[in-house]
Amino acid sequence: MVKKIFSVSIKSLILVTLAASFFGGVRHGDAQSIQEWSEPVNLSNSGSASNPSLVVDTSGVLYAIWADEFDGYKYAQSADGGVTWTSPLTLNVPFSPKVAPPVLLSDAKGVIHIFWLSEKNELSYSQALVQSLDSPSSWRTTHLDAHVFDFDVVMDTQGGLHLGYVKNPAPDDGKAGVFYRRLVARVGSWSGATLLYESSYFRSLTPDQARIRLSVSDKPEDTNVYAVWDDRPQKRIFMATSLNGGDTWEPIQEILKPEASTGFRTPYQADIDVLGDSLILTWDIGEPGIRCTPFSATSSDGGKTWGTPITILSESAQCPEKSEFISLDPAYSVLLFTIRGELSISAWNGTQWSNPEIQTGPSEITNPATFDRVQLACRQTAVYQDRLFVAGCDQGSGGDVWFIGRKLEPLQSLFPIPSAWGGDTTVTTVSQTITSLTSDADDVNNVHTVWIQASGSTTNPVEPRIVYARWNGSEWTQPAPIFSDLSGPPLNLSLN
Repeated sequence: MVKKIFSVSIKSLILVTLAASFFGGVRHGDAQSIQEWSEPVNLSNSGSASNPSLVVDTSGVLYAIWADEFDGYKYAQSADGGVTWTSPLTLNVPFSPKVAPPVLLSDAKGVIHIFWLSEKNELSYSQALVQSLDSPSSWRTTHLDAHVFDFDVVMDTQGGLHLGYVKNPAPDDGKAGVFYRRLVARVGSWSGATLLYESSYFRSLTPDQARIRLSVSDKPEDTNVYAVWDDRPQKRIFMATSLNGGDTWEPIQEILKPEASTGFRTPYQADIDVLGDSLILTWDIGEPGIRCTPFSATSSDGGKTWGTPITILSESAQCPEKSEFISLDPAYSVLLFTIRGELSISAWNGTQWSNPEIQTGPSEITNPATFDRVQLACRQTAVYQDRLFVAGCDQGSGGDVWFIGRKLEPLQSLFPIPSAWGGDTTVTTVSQTITSLTSDADDVNNVHTVWIQASGSTTNPVEPRIVYARWNGSEWTQPAPIFSDLSGPPLNLSLN
């Protein structure tokens, strides 16, 4: 005779669903909120504008500069979050509208720091008080280096600046490699250039291949500086670390190198961010500009060892044309990237990446004067508290620079909703037939479950019994019959 074995196996959180009082209610899947963007503002109103730069100071005042084909650079500011702007002023600035726009940073003392490359790849720096940003003649300007193909600059909690850059000098005119300089806030002058990495391969480097990114720790008493850069000719990514604010540097680390599993594919577009006591490294693997997969890895020991790489986006999402970490919430590392012309945000909470959120506003602007769709490109972003600001140039028929902004939802809302299903929990396994399972919960977080089970006795094996078990949040009690010797099978068994 073959016995059938019956098992009561209950997902622990099913019972929670049945008894909302036990869990205090079950959270339903969050629908993505409708994004509320500000009314787009045409900053230039000229039809000949490009290359915007955007910065916001510690009081929330926005400053925008952009290139005008006929007048050079223009300037405007907004003190109400971008709703209204001052009339554009023409500036006699030291940088050219024919190259990439300058990089602007604001510090807590009301100083705007300005970095730019000339048409001859000369790297320069100026600083201006916020009240004199519209008066370039009062700026303090310093020439930093020549033959610079890419640079990145970050500010530490003391207001000091850390600058990394990639050089490809002309023959007999210096070394090709990665360099570092810093501006200590209390000193006010730039340090000399420190060579972090020299490579003969960089002598044939092109601007589109050069990339370096920096990050600093957010602890005032412990300013660590981290730099990562691409070495595309050798299909490698390297990292340098300073544990004393840039005074000295640890030996260079090779973070990524060619692997048999990746074949001919190249790791590139490296970036780094500090989240608490951990580092997060991001990069792409693939064919630059064609197809790639973005990856990330974390380190809890300052970059000495790294965890298993995980994907940020699927390969089908195509390559990010641009990506950068932005400061939104100290509890997250936030990556802002552009894919197929769309801005997206994804957040890292220390264990997983959120779902990417496409920023719909910049791609849905219509010029109210012409009703033409604005094709917003060359986007520059700025962040103030929980607001994201975007300035960009219309590459359609309009030719203007536009501004738009929004208040961001809490980043937690971007993460997948935790499943309401827990692991299987076996209440009992018996050879008798089990039917009519039902559960309910009480006010002290106990879940009570009853079911009908054949007795299995030798005298009357099919005699029905009502069996009971209780879940206290971590384990089940031993099932026990509470009613037996019934004249027939119970109907409509329930708990109330």
